[in-house]
Amino acid sequence: MTRGVLGACGLAVALCLACPPIEAAIIVQDDFNDGYINPALWETWTRGAVVVDEIAGEAYTAASFASDTHSSASFHSTPLFGGDLDVSVEFRAPTQLSSADTSHFGLMAWSEGDHPAVHRVGIRRQRDTVNGNRYWFWWYDATDGSSAFPATVYSDDLSGAYRITREGDLFRCYYESAGSWVELGSVSHFSDPARFVFYALTDYSKPSVEVYWDNFQATADWVVPEPATAILFGTAAAAVLRRKKRRT
Repeated sequence: MTRGVLGACGLAVALCLACPPIEAAIIVQDDFNDGYINPALWETWTRGAVVVDEIAGEAYTAASFASDTHSSASFHSTPLFGGDLDVSVEFRAPTQLSSADTSHFGLMAWSEGDHPAVHRVGIRRQRDTVNGNRYWFWWYDATDGSSAFPATVYSDDLSGAYRITREGDLFRCYYESAGSWVELGSVSHFSDPARFVFYALTDYSKPSVEVYWDNFQATADWVVPEPATAILFGTAAAAVLRRKKRRT
């Protein structure tokens, strides 16, 4: 499915017309200052006892206890992003995850299609029963239903950022540490157009998960909204309109 209109407060898009095609990147940003969830950029998906909102310049996801199902709150990008990709988003969690193994929050790249039949690559924060909170790199293959969780690193950070890049079909996932990106894992997976998802999830009787998100940025070779409705901001000199705010 392809829906949406590019162009609204909080969105910046630039097209480099003077560069070779591989460098003619489009940049899409949202600093969540609209005061509402911008439908040109985001669909919200909810299940169970959740809250999804835009509050005081941040996106907000909260998933609470539900006895008969998992609860999940997520932002899914309306546009599709194609070609080589570089996507990041900041996060802030008021408290540490307190439940083991099944509660988490993260950033994912999804191939085009209907859930659950989509390829996925992601990075998330999760807690285990022994060593505490960790960053976890993972992927899922919709062709045969296989998945892997090949890399983790332990950290008690309550704020930071996730980043996912793709060159060809090679994905790399990063977390931010001391102002620098640290690569957690990589996998050759899919080269189809992708949507990006950030979310909070808790399973069954597990405690709540609450996360604030800020400064989403996606760089792609091309972006697909509905035909004839795309608005590209920029000049032949590849000027980029940027309204990224700084955290105080």
